[in-house]
Amino acid sequence: MKTTEEARRIRVKKIFRQVLEEEELKLNPISIMCREDSTIKKTIVDFLFLEKTKREEKEIKYEGVHASGFVDCVFTACLKHYTTEYSSLRNLRFLDLLIQPIFKYSSELSRSGAKTDVILKMEVAGRGNAEFKSRSRSIVFSSYISILKAFEFYINCDLAFHRLKFLVRDAQDRRRADLVSSYTHKLTFLTEVNRYE
Repeated sequence: MKTTEEARRIRVKKIFRQVLEEEELKLNPISIMCREDSTIKKTIVDFLFLEKTKREEKEIKYEGVHASGFVDCVFTACLKHYTTEYSSLRNLRFLDLLIQPIFKYSSELSRSGAKTDVILKMEVAGRGNAEFKSRSRSIVFSSYISILKAFEFYINCDLAFHRLKFLVRDAQDRRRADLVSSYTHKLTFLTEVNRYE
């Protein structure tokens, strides 16, 4: 059974597909490398992901990102990278990272190769908490995927919000009350998950 938050996110993703069409953004992980250095008490991360729409794609590459742990490196780098263009991302705060190994699905006797669920918990200012989950055999890669899923979702929210605002103004100019109502209704779902400027 889906939680209220999951149902809300599914509804918002449908709006992305309707409103953004070819502009819907996907963030696909390619690689990640982490180094822990006890002498500087920091984690150093290199990572690469694909930023993709139906029209174009480009690689986003970070090298030598220093922070207080792997998640901090990726989350902070993505936040800095995208906040200028998508100001609503300033509302996101990292809350927790839950690691849940699924030992019963491991075929090895030691079960050390078990798949693991990683749940990234975030607070969205004024809108409550959100969770993004990924499963793989690597805690690091699952964490990486969860972070990218969160950014992908909230970037698309921002894109869809601004597109719908444009469509509302256009429908008002054309005196299309039916479209104004439809677009405004969709905006209400987007404002349930974040605030926008």
